[in-house]
Amino acid sequence: NIISRWNHARRYIPIWKPSFRWYCRIMDRLVWPLRGSDMPCKSEFYRYVVWHNHASSLEGSIHVRHVYYEDYDDEETMHGVLEFLELPDRQGSGLVFTSNKGYGEFYSPEQRRDVWQYLQEHATSAVWSRLETYYSAPG
Repeated sequence: NIISRWNHARRYIPIWKPSFRWYCRIMDRLVWPLRGSDMPCKSEFYRYVVWHNHASSLEGSIHVRHVYYEDYDDEETMHGVLEFLELPDRQGSGLVFTSNKGYGEFYSPEQRRDVWQYLQEHATSAVWSRLETYYSAPG
């Protein structure tokens, strides 16, 4: 999500081509000036956890379908999402999904640790139970 938002800014604001670090510094100063951590894009992780906490709080009052990143390239997942959204299945008209893009170079091991600590501290237990699938302890 965070890298996607940076890519969106670079792609759709033609006069603005920031580096990832510069984008994070600007967003942190403008949106959410959290202090005390070297975690890049603190404001974006704040948005991420608040959105997911809120979405999770709506479960039970609306229909929900959880789709995990690694399942996007699966035909069954695609058909299930289309059915959930009550959209027609137009065979062959979907976009190609490229998984395992690997964004590890954007964060140092210490920064990844800080991100996971932040998410664990601020996510509800329901949200954390879905996120921790992706967590691998530093070391």
